[in-house]
Amino acid sequence: MNNRFEPRKRTALDGKVWWCVYDTKENRWSTYLYHGKYRTKKDCIYAILSEAARSEMHRYSIGDVFTVSDDKGRCMTYRKINNGLQLIAVHGM
Repeated sequence: MNNRFEPRKRTALDGKVWWCVYDTKENRWSTYLYHGKYRTKKDCIYAILSEAARSEMHRYSIGDVFTVSDDKGRCMTYRKINNGLQLIAVHGM
């Protein structure tokens, strides 16, 4: 996975702090609909890696196992199944 997206803290107008996805290529907060706001950094990272897995899914056949990771050593291992992905393992989070 490239490191285009990274988790960053963002303060809302009401003063609440959220973890949001920052797009380092565009130098702005991500506008993709699947990137929302998260209470914890871990949840934000999980969302980034999960979306990376979905974007890689077309390369694999049913039953194949693959891993997506970031430059910080966090990774998630998936198995492609009939109707999507099955999460097998999470490391470094």
